[in-house]
Amino acid sequence: MSGDPIDGDGEASLAAVLDIFEDEDLSVEFDLMPGEIQFVHNRAVGHSRTAFVDHPEPERRRHLVRLWMRDHGRRAYPG
Repeated sequence: MSGDPIDGDGEASLAAVLDIFEDEDLSVEFDLMPGEIQFVHNRAVGHSRTAFVDHPEPERRRHLVRLWMRDHGRRAYPG
């Protein structure tokens, strides 16, 4: 349950996943240019974003749209 301590197997599993995420041979870093789009399968790819500093002028700020697409299951996403 949430809030319960992690046992030794759980700690080892998390450490193994973090080692994989930190392995530079298994990662790709790239910049999205204006007009580009990225599709990521959240159940198949571990991903993150680096820090971002937007333009101070409102007309130059980025417009980010996050969309969850699914081909089965519930229509709503509670997260």
